[in-house]
Amino acid sequence: MTHMNKLRFKVIYLALLIFTVSTPHPCSANLFKLGDGWIDYGNGAINLDNVGVVRPYVTYQFTLASDDEYTQDDVTFISYNPTFADLRDNRMANFLGYFNALDSEIFYIVDLSMGIYFDDFNLVYDEFQFLNVPDPTTEEGGQIIMQIEAEGMMEKFSEFLILAKTHYFEEVSYDDELSDEEFLKILSNVKIPDETDAKKISVAFDSLEKSYLEIVN
Repeated sequence: MTHMNKLRFKVIYLALLIFTVSTPHPCSANLFKLGDGWIDYGNGAINLDNVGVVRPYVTYQFTLASDDEYTQDDVTFISYNPTFADLRDNRMANFLGYFNALDSEIFYIVDLSMGIYFDDFNLVYDEFQFLNVPDPTTEEGGQIIMQIEAEGMMEKFSEFLILAKTHYFEEVSYDDELSDEEFLKILSNVKIPDETDAKKISVAFDSLEKSYLEIVN
């Protein structure tokens, strides 16, 4: 049985299974400026007298159905300009431009991280991850699977699932095949963004800006 046929059989088989959907919980740092030049971030503290550069950042990565090919490389876009005008007008604007076009993608992974560098120390302020994989147990998901097959995208979809596997499993090989259990785990992490998520991202960015300005001023 070819790899493509195996995936087709797996999708049909998994349509008979029942699973529970859950979503990952992102971590965030709460920053409190203490006296005498110290920053408390919850799990520790930073002495600003020992820090040469305080720099905010926004990184993001989109893995989309419309991509020509997939890679495991950690391709991110980082602002090295410490002004929030650059982050807001360029990085966040670029991110939201892609983010608002996700409705046209039948499967995707989106990663967004924002935080502050204290010299080489990366303090993650907030993280967001979204995943869309068609669910073969639903009528809509089944139709999307048929669309993927009709458009000759089953092999590409298989590669996407293997890449998605690396987001939720440790010590995996990009060339490994996907088991039924692993496919179900990927499906259990499906989270499609809505207006509430867009507002949370905006609030997190505004909060990061406020914390950053309080630190440097």
